[in-house]
Amino acid sequence: MENNSQLCGNFDSELKRDFIKALFRSKHMGTKLIGRMRDGDQDVSFVEIAMMHHATTPHEHISGMQDFLFVSKPAISQMLGKLEKKGYVTRETDKENRRKVNVSLTKRGEAVLDTAQEEMNEMVNNLISSFGEDDTLELIRLVNKLADVVDEIQAERLKKEAQK
Repeated sequence: MENNSQLCGNFDSELKRDFIKALFRSKHMGTKLIGRMRDGDQDVSFVEIAMMHHATTPHEHISGMQDFLFVSKPAISQMLGKLEKKGYVTRETDKENRRKVNVSLTKRGEAVLDTAQEEMNEMVNNLISSFGEDDTLELIRLVNKLADVVDEIQAERLKKEAQK
């Protein structure tokens, strides 16, 4: 695989290269920090843990999972299928509203979620302690601003493509 300096080599300024490298680094950093945990012989991803957490929230719908994870409804459905196959959740069609699917954790899912939440709390506490409250708030602001700008650029790109 090409290293980041080769991937960033076509950019015409050091600022651009450093920005792209930081984006690549942050992508991998999230995987390193949160990544996966083991449950016996199975890997459990951060996204799966987040979905299990949402399954424990009263009146949580699939749309809430979509909003939190920024993925499509079919992707949520596919991920829930994997969680069901692993034995972490059950899905049932709501008797009163057949369009709604109720998701519940199994005992095994509850145990995995409890362990994951303990590990994540410790990791987040360490990060906030290392950064300090002010820098943590600034990081949150900047990451959200970056996400908003990327969304705006993507929307503009899609609008231009639709006009072609």
